[in-house]
Amino acid sequence: MKKILLLAFAVLFCSYFVNAQVTGTIGTVEANTGDVVYIPVTFNGLNGDNSPIAIDFKFDYDNTKLTPVGNGFANYCTQIPQSDWLPNPNYGPNTMSNNMALINPVEVPNGTVIFNLVFTYTGTTTANITFNPETIIFNGNFDELQPVYTNGAVEPTTIPAPPAPVLLSPVN
Repeated sequence: MKKILLLAFAVLFCSYFVNAQVTGTIGTVEANTGDVVYIPVTFNGLNGDNSPIAIDFKFDYDNTKLTPVGNGFANYCTQIPQSDWLPNPNYGPNTMSNNMALINPVEVPNGTVIFNLVFTYTGTTTANITFNPETIIFNGNFDELQPVYTNGAVEPTTIPAPPAPVLLSPVN
């Protein structure tokens, strides 16, 4: 009997961690002032019991260094095409949102770029982009998932220092 209870506890414990392994990452890219940048938003764990049926993404960004291009989103994944999303680049003064709701949950393979955030970089220093705490993802059972997020940035292009000059004596 103890073995059965221990096995049941182990299954419940492991299923908790399987559900807790959803991760979202905003990429970090380098750019020169004036460049248009495409920043990937990548997810792992949006499959199986964690397959999403509804997502409400909100992203905070430094509006003194970044300006959304168009609706601020591009290059949607094939699992959740652009036609299923409602982008809003002007959700707040420094927040943009993108949300969707489906009839059935959809499997998203690990490592999938859900879409790209698109900005014109107007800064000269690092511009951070973060998942807003109001971001919500629901699975097919309408359970709210609790992803672990990694935020990203646009960093100024690093230019390597020029090599030291070589001085030559003139030939007489």
